[in-house]
Amino acid sequence: MQTATPRHFHLLWDEDIDQLRGIFKLIFERSEEIVRHWYRLYVLHFGDARSLSESEFIRIFEPALRRNKRALLQGDLDAYAAQVMRMGELLAQRRVPLEEIIASLHLFEESVYTVFPSGAPTRIYTSFDKLSHVRIILLVSAYFRSHSAAAGERIAALEREAARLGNDSRSRFHGLVGASRAMRRVYAQIQAAGARHDPVLIVGEPGTGREQVARAIHEISAARAGPFAAINCAAVPPDLIAGELFGFTRGAQNGAAADYLGLLRAAEDGSVFIQEAAALEPPLQAELLRVIREKTVRPAGPHREYPVNVRFLASIAGPGLEA
Repeated sequence: MQTATPRHFHLLWDEDIDQLRGIFKLIFERSEEIVRHWYRLYVLHFGDARSLSESEFIRIFEPALRRNKRALLQGDLDAYAAQVMRMGELLAQRRVPLEEIIASLHLFEESVYTVFPSGAPTRIYTSFDKLSHVRIILLVSAYFRSHSAAAGERIAALEREAARLGNDSRSRFHGLVGASRAMRRVYAQIQAAGARHDPVLIVGEPGTGREQVARAIHEISAARAGPFAAINCAAVPPDLIAGELFGFTRGAQNGAAADYLGLLRAAEDGSVFIQEAAALEPPLQAELLRVIREKTVRPAGPHREYPVNVRFLASIAGPGLEA
């Protein structure tokens, strides 16, 4: 008998975990095979742009996969959540981009499906899909928390340094380095942008520090108590980017809804940096403009709207760098 609401993370009932135990056992027993297949997909999709070498990938994910599935086999969802969040913190410390993590988790699902029994009922895939959403939510939460803690330490050090310098003497500013007149003009533009709440477009050639400028705007904005979330639109497959930005809702059994928040809702009260915004297809650009104007987001799936409170920062490639 199911409870009125899912017991675990607003998505999973005990029945979901129970019917997945056979799958957890298969994954545990074939973890090495799954991780190696996962790495091959990772290389295929990311190529030389990937953040992790084969040895790092296997060293990080194979023991983590076994620990996670052992916790799930024991029905210890708290231990599972703690282990997934530690993984998110580790990947943040290694500076693996968030979009790479999310895309890689989809590739993990593809690898796991290779060990599913032939003819497995649809409910098994549905329950595993919900568990995958939980994994993404936990990882993203830990990733943002780790970045926020690191940013807090860095901001405190920068503020101490800035307090000792006049505006005309700065050679460093929120992670940016340079004492030329042009750089000081950029610093002044960042300060002006940080004092406002309007969307900001950052224009510059690749490698000129557009993300660092966006982070600086976020860090000096007193109203932004939430996380800084970045997504590179040119690096995420077109068929995934709408879901990663706006989230999605899938009808689940007994009328419940399986939600993936999406980046905009996950970064509530913070800032979202949309890198290479020009890579978005026109319908997505139009939907993003609607979100900016109306401050509501519509996940894919059954029609619902959710309010969002985020600062929009975006970048496009172009000559010069203008904040």
